[in-house]
Amino acid sequence: MYKPWSISKIGRANQCPRRFYIQDILKKKGTPVGDARGRIGSAVHKALEKVVHGTPADEALKTASKKMPRDETEDVLGFRNAVESFKERFLRFNAERVWTELRFGIDENRQPIDFWSPKGLFRGITDLAARTDGQFIVIDHKTGRSSLEKCRDQLYGCALGAKAMWPDTRSIRAGVHILKEPSDILWDAPYTDFEVLWEHMLGLIAEAEINAERARQNPELAITGWWCTFFNHTKGCPKCQEKT
Repeated sequence: MYKPWSISKIGRANQCPRRFYIQDILKKKGTPVGDARGRIGSAVHKALEKVVHGTPADEALKTASKKMPRDETEDVLGFRNAVESFKERFLRFNAERVWTELRFGIDENRQPIDFWSPKGLFRGITDLAARTDGQFIVIDHKTGRSSLEKCRDQLYGCALGAKAMWPDTRSIRAGVHILKEPSDILWDAPYTDFEVLWEHMLGLIAEAEINAERARQNPELAITGWWCTFFNHTKGCPKCQEKT
């Protein structure tokens, strides 16, 4: 009923019933609240997409921040050394093929399906994927504080997407790229047992299905948290009004 799932959608189901009901059942997107950190992060992501395909870091960052306020543009340009550092590290992989913002969908039989298909069970977007020396690499970029543990579900999803699209893949190396100086990639142990990853994902989805049904039955039930900051759905939320 609530398919297709993604890591972000699973997160919404587990966070606040009211938010899930509005965004994922009624499908009202709302207007994102202006957030400088989010805009800066998106711009740096766009720059990284160009850099791995050969665009110089300065040019990529300037293009990505072209229409941003001056102070935010300066913050984006401040990531130059971190972006250059990542580019140097990435070039060492000698990748045969590179994908950025790789969309994938998986059905209940673990077969690839169109990202937008309502018949999909799970879908996602991989920030950076590459094939090199018979191994597949997936990387998730983070401009803020993060850790491998916090991003592991996301990496599992990206790895399962790659395995569905390229069934001959035997090993996937997954990591979180923390944008700082010097650029740091936190690598997980190579993924070779995809049954374990799949069972883990099914567990996440099962829990999210239960919480999604709770949201459908109790659409006024609200739970406050960091997510309240980013969307204007909280405008008429009684829980948020209590905090003000």
